Amino acid sequence: MKASAVRTIRFNRTPVPGKDAVSYRLVPSCSSVPLRWSGGSLVSDIDRITLRVIRQTGDDTPVTVPPSSWGTEGISITCSYGLGNDSAPGFSYSPDDGISVNVQASGVTAYLVLSGITVYTVTIPFVSDGQPGHSMDMPGACWARMLSTENDIAGPWPAGLSISVPS
Repeated sequence: MKASAVRTIRFNRTPVPGKDAVSYRLVPSCSSVPLRWSGGSLVSDIDRITLRVIRQTGDDTPVTVPPSSWGTEGISITCSYGLGNDSAPGFSYSPDDGISVNVQASGVTAYLVLSGITVYTVTIPFVSDGQPGHSMDMPGACWARMLSTENDIAGPWPAGLSISVPS
């Protein structure tokens, strides 16, 4: 003879209100740093990047945390430059100095550290159009780059020219 039993368990708990979540983020003074060629060297019109720390509690309005409060709130920021596939050694961010633009780097990454835990990361890329090339002073011309399995065809091509490459 088989016997089976079914039990219904009920928990009557009153939810205990907790504290709202607090989130932090970094807002850089620019989203990227454009580099340009001048006199055979890469230069930037931006000398320094600054960072703001934003704190938001629950659904409240986000507020900027003044640098004078960073120490008491356990906030610190470390940064590192991207150098090709590697990163340069990290350095501490100072709101008074900002981050200097290193045109040899591919960008800079800033880490917001709260009581020893990285809670936010932002990367600011340094971008350029590459080596100086054709001056594009030919009226009515446009640049085209077409790839085929046999060769690589690059312009400038006159505007309106249609090229087909056998596949």
